[in-house]
Amino acid sequence: MEIRVKTASVRIGPIGFPEYAKEFYAAFSLFKPKNKTSPASYYLICRSLELSLKSYLLAKGVDIKKVKYSLGHDLHKILKKAKELQIFSIVEISDVEIEQIEKANVWYTRKGFEYFELRNLRESTSTLPDLEILTGLVENLLQQLKQVCLDASND
Repeated sequence: MEIRVKTASVRIGPIGFPEYAKEFYAAFSLFKPKNKTSPASYYLICRSLELSLKSYLLAKGVDIKKVKYSLGHDLHKILKKAKELQIFSIVEISDVEIEQIEKANVWYTRKGFEYFELRNLRESTSTLPDLEILTGLVENLLQQLKQVCLDASND
């Protein structure tokens, strides 16, 4: 007896990315740094932010290769693309939150939260984004984008 099965295409990106975003957020929530400017805190919340926004892009049909290679880890580019795809019709992102995303992006794109460099030690902590604002934004994104991502994975 022979059984033939046709290949299937399943879009897991729109549901996989938010799961990873939630895990990075959970790690951020559990992490108790020795000092309030710990790079690990910033990295974890920025990574969750990145994956949350990318989940929206994937739900809207953006190709995974574009998400991975063209947008990379640049929060500015990722947010710009999300704006083009009407993320504001689903999630309210304030000007203050956008400003904090831009501040985070300066550090995040240069891997300032990942690599120990004298430049990062010399730079003023005033250039760091506000963790409280980013945390609220990530919580909102995770909540508001959940259904959009689930719906997209069922298409």
